[in-house]
Amino acid sequence: MDIKKYILTISEPSDFESQDGKGHVKGRLLQMLSNGSAVFKSNHVMTFGPISGDILLLNTRSEEGNDFRNINDGATVNGSLLKSDYDEDMDEEELNRNVVFVLVGVIEEDKSPEN
Repeated sequence: MDIKKYILTISEPSDFESQDGKGHVKGRLLQMLSNGSAVFKSNHVMTFGPISGDILLLNTRSEEGNDFRNINDGATVNGSLLKSDYDEDMDEEELNRNVVFVLVGVIEEDKSPEN
């Protein structure tokens, strides 16, 4: 099975850096919860102040037409870092209780040859 890779371009915090470069995080979507919510796993652990992890709950921002159905055009998202271990049986409500808001960015399919 071919798993699509994604890149998250982070605008806030503006000084964010990862092993993927300044303002970028690469990874894959683990689970689509709805048209406006998804679980993203980065290729590397990310650090935001005192917390670190590799699982983000991404929620699309409320602009019209901005949802994961249009991800190839880029979807603007709020990202929250999961504070607990990820379990694919967690529902959206449980995930929301276990996250800390950490970023604003745009997610799109990573079409780079070395993705």
